[in-house]
Formats: sequence, C-alpha cells, structure tokens
Amino acid sequence: MWILLSDRLLALFVTDVNLLTMASIFKGWGYVLVTAVILYWLINNNFTALQNSQRALEHSYDATLEGWARALDLRDKETENHTQRVTQLTLAVASGWE
Repeated sequence: MWILLSDRLLALFVTDVNLLTMASIFKGWGYVLVTAVILYWLINNNFTALQNSQRALEHSYDATLEGWARALDLRDKETENHTQRVTQLTLAVASGWE
C-alpha cells in the first residue's frame, strides 16, 4: 500500500518520465535496504534471545546434575566427593578429545 501511494505521490511532483523512472528505482532500492535492515535487526534479536535461552537451559541442566551429585554424596559417606572426582576426570578426558 505504501509503495503504491508513494508512487502516486512521486508522480505528482516529478513530471519528466526519465526522472520519474530514476526516482522510482532509487525509491525501490531504498525500500529494499530498509527492509533488509529491519529483517537483520529482527533476526539478530531473535538469535540473541535464542542463545541466551540456550545458555540458561545449559546452566539449569548443569545445576540439576550437580544437585543430584551432592544428594548422592550426602547419602553415602563412604564415597563422599566420588561423583565430583569422576566428573573432573571425565571433563579432563573429554577436553583432551576436542
């Protein structure tokens, strides 16, 4: 709708056909540029929000696992801190494979 109305408004002020064609081309490229900038901004914001949500989910997952490990350690005093040692060893092995 805006493009149609702006074409008619442009035609009111520009009478030369060649100049009208050139102005319409620049106006079209301007619309494409503005649309691209808006889409980039929207996609970037959504991507950033998605990354933040993923980090929060990973943190929650890690906190849950740590809570379960602490609960296991509290339950059995003979193997206290065993889960932390196994976790540290697993992380050390896994980091060597990256």
